[in-house]
Amino acid sequence: MATKVSTARCGHCGEVLPIPEVKAHFAAKYAATGPAPEDIIDAAPAAPVAVPLIDSGFTPKATAPEPAGLDWAAIKALPAARYATTEGEKVEFWRVEVSEQGMRFITKLIGAPGDFRKVRVTKATQVAVLNEIAQDPAAAMKAFADHFTACGRCCSPLTDEVSRERGLGPDCFGYWTADGIGWI
Repeated sequence: MATKVSTARCGHCGEVLPIPEVKAHFAAKYAATGPAPEDIIDAAPAAPVAVPLIDSGFTPKATAPEPAGLDWAAIKALPAARYATTEGEKVEFWRVEVSEQGMRFITKLIGAPGDFRKVRVTKATQVAVLNEIAQDPAAAMKAFADHFTACGRCCSPLTDEVSRERGLGPDCFGYWTADGIGWI
């Protein structure tokens, strides 16, 4: 009865060879730089094995410089809401959304409450608008609420005078007060 010889493809030459020959090829190529071939082919080593690093030539991208004059603490404190900015006679409406990781995303709102269309804007525009809103978020949210008579957080219609004065409906005001948002 003939014995079956286990084979493997050699990573060095690409041939399918008996395992002892694959080990010999591996040992010849990596004898001075890596682990013993028995550790790789036969079983996982019991302890971590030092493997030499290969210089791939990869260098990470340089990060763009932060725009001057940004108040990151104020921007990171902006809650998810709808805001308005004015430039002369021009009024633009924005929605700030906050991810679970705390990142702020801003989209331009076009249309009317209940039928808003979100439009993506460039990163430079996002940074400029976030910086402008962060200077006085209560006023920016109130400007949205005044223009549409809608809650600055959920966009529901504001039906009583106190809500219109705050720019937030009673439920959203209670929600933000419980979260400790200080500028309300």
